[in-house]
Amino acid sequence: MVHQLLIPTEEQQDILKEAARRLAPHINQILHHWSKTYREMDRTIDKPTLHEMEQMYRVYFKMLLGELSRELLYDRIASAAKRLSQMQVTFDHLMLSFHLFEDSCLPYIKEVYTDKERLLEAIVALDYMCHACFSAIASSYFQEKYGKKIQSKPQEKTSRSLSQSYKLTPRELEILKRIVDGYKNREVADILKISVKTVEHHRANLMQKLKTHNMADLIRFAIRNQIA
Repeated sequence: MVHQLLIPTEEQQDILKEAARRLAPHINQILHHWSKTYREMDRTIDKPTLHEMEQMYRVYFKMLLGELSRELLYDRIASAAKRLSQMQVTFDHLMLSFHLFEDSCLPYIKEVYTDKERLLEAIVALDYMCHACFSAIASSYFQEKYGKKIQSKPQEKTSRSLSQSYKLTPRELEILKRIVDGYKNREVADILKISVKTVEHHRANLMQKLKTHNMADLIRFAIRNQIA
């Protein structure tokens, strides 16, 4: 499931399509650079897993070109995430892989855009779309990893009881839900009408109270407890 606020606007869709058209002649080089970088990070990855990940990015690129609907992209991304989970690819590595793909696109984006304003618009739109995919991936990935555990506990704690158990404030719980939905600190701050520093402060408190160490841990906690 992708949060409705992560759906690109018409203007963003136009920017994404234009950026994809400009990147299209370089897609094989982009994927080659991504593959090389990822293999340097994870030397244990095998060819079938790497191929599965590469196909996911080719599907992603088809959507950017307008050859595939967003809804179908999210379905395929979710299915790919499920298969990669079964291939023992961790969620952390999956998120890092997406960022590496973005990084691999960046040199070509800079090359094809001479206007700095259009360049910035393209980079922001691609980053926005990337986080929309994170939302689809997280839902599928953790359902695959923890779905059976969740289904076997019909009396799962409610958000209220979790707040009491971990001494979470209503604001902290609200921010946790936003984080799981894929929002960045700036976006959470804008929605809740608070400063970015306040969001960072609440996020640090959340990690301390829940004894988590990174974003992936926070999302795992939320999925296990049906907060997402």
